[in-house]
Amino acid sequence: RFFLTRPLRWYRCHMASSFAHAHATFPGVVGAPAPASIRPCFDAECAHWKDTDGNRIEAHGAGVIQSPLDKRWYWIGESTKGQQPQHSGINCYSSASLAGPWKFEGRIFEQGQIQVAGHTGPLIIERPKVLYNRRTRKFVLWFHLDTAGYELHRIGVALADTAAGPYAFAQDLVPDGLPSYDFTVWADVDGEGYFVRSCANGPFVGYFAISALADDYLNVTDGILSRDFGGLWQREGFALFRHPAPHGKVHMIMSHTWGWHPNPLVLYRMDGPSFSDPRWTDLGNPTGALSSFNSQPASVVPYTTPAGLAYPIYIADNWLHGGAEGLADASYVWLPLRFTSDGYGHLDCLPQWDLNHPFVAGGRPGATRRCGRGNFALALSGLAPLGLLGGIAGAALMCRFACRRACRPRQQGDSRQLSEPFCEPVEQSS
Repeated sequence: RFFLTRPLRWYRCHMASSFAHAHATFPGVVGAPAPASIRPCFDAECAHWKDTDGNRIEAHGAGVIQSPLDKRWYWIGESTKGQQPQHSGINCYSSASLAGPWKFEGRIFEQGQIQVAGHTGPLIIERPKVLYNRRTRKFVLWFHLDTAGYELHRIGVALADTAAGPYAFAQDLVPDGLPSYDFTVWADVDGEGYFVRSCANGPFVGYFAISALADDYLNVTDGILSRDFGGLWQREGFALFRHPAPHGKVHMIMSHTWGWHPNPLVLYRMDGPSFSDPRWTDLGNPTGALSSFNSQPASVVPYTTPAGLAYPIYIADNWLHGGAEGLADASYVWLPLRFTSDGYGHLDCLPQWDLNHPFVAGGRPGATRRCGRGNFALALSGLAPLGLLGGIAGAALMCRFACRRACRPRQQGDSRQLSEPFCEPVEQSS
C-alpha cells in the first residue's frame, strides 16, 4: 500500500493475532473443539471462516437476525466481494449458535430478480439487512441498489416467509426523495422500524438522515426525523442497538468514509427523547485505533449468555486486510462490546474470545494508541488516489481531525487514553 508503514503497536497486535491463529478454532469448522469460540480475522495471516461444507463463508456487509420462528441465527450478507456485478447476490447461513458452525442455506437473492425501470443491470447489491415484521409475519430484506459507477443511490426491498427465503423482489425506493448511500434498517423493541442512511458524502456538506419505517417495513413514512452533518468526513457503516438491552439508551456505531480503507469508528449515544430530537453524545472511537482493527461495522447483535449476561456483539467486515487478494479476501471481525461504568464503550483487540464468557481478565479499559507517524501513513495510504501532494495534504488534515477524534481523552483528567493498546493474547474470565 502507498507509503504504508506500521507502528510498533501494530506488530504487537499482529503477533498476538498470529499466535492465536495457531491455537484457536473459528466459526464453521466441523468438529471444532470449542463451539463457543470466535476468532476475528484482523490480518492476512488469519484462516478464513468456513461453513459446514468446508467452503469459505461469503456474507459481507451483513445483517444477523435470530428468527422468532425457529430461534436459529441467520447471517445474511453479500456474496464474494470483488466480483463483477452480474455475479453478485445475497447469501444466507444459519446456525443454532452465533459461534457456529454455520450451514450454507444458499443464494437467497439473485441479480435476475431485480426490476428497475430504465436499468437493465447488472446492478450493485450491498449491505443487506433483514427485519422480521411482527404485524405482517414477513421477513423484509433491504439492500443498497446501485449501478457499477454508483449513480443510482437507491434501496431495494424483498420479502420472504422465512429468514432463509426464498425472497421475492418487491420494489426499489428513493426514500424521502433523497439519495441513499450506505445505510441500515433497525427495529426497536416496540416493533417500530427506522432507516438510517448517508445522503451526501462530501466534506462539510455530507450528512446522514433518519426516517421512520412504515408499519409493514416496505417503505419510509413521510419526512425525515433528523439529520446529522459530519463535518470534514461523513459517516457510514451504521449499526444501532440499545444498551443495556432491551430498554437502555439507543446507541449507534459508525465508521468514517474512506472508501474501503479502515478508519476510526465513532460511537454515539442518544440522550434525547426520540429520533426527532436525538441529542447525540459522541463517545469517541471504542477501539482507540485509527484503523479500528481493520474493521468497518456491518451490524450489532444483542446477545444474552445462558448465565444471563447481556451484551452487544460488534459484527464487522475486514475489507482489505484479510488476504493477498484484498477485497476478494474480505473477512470478518466479531467482537464483544464492553461498557464501563462511565457509560463509554470499548472494543478490545481479542485474537479469540468465548461467546458465553466474552470479557477478558487483566485488560486495561480504555487503552488506546496515540496518533503518530504510523497513523499518518495509514491516513496517507487511504488518500493515494489524490496523488502525492493531494494525499499528503489530505492525510495531514485527516490526522488533524480524525486522529484527534479517535485518540482524544474521553473526559477531563482521564489518563487511560495515553496508555498502549492491550493487544496481546489474554485468558478469558470465567
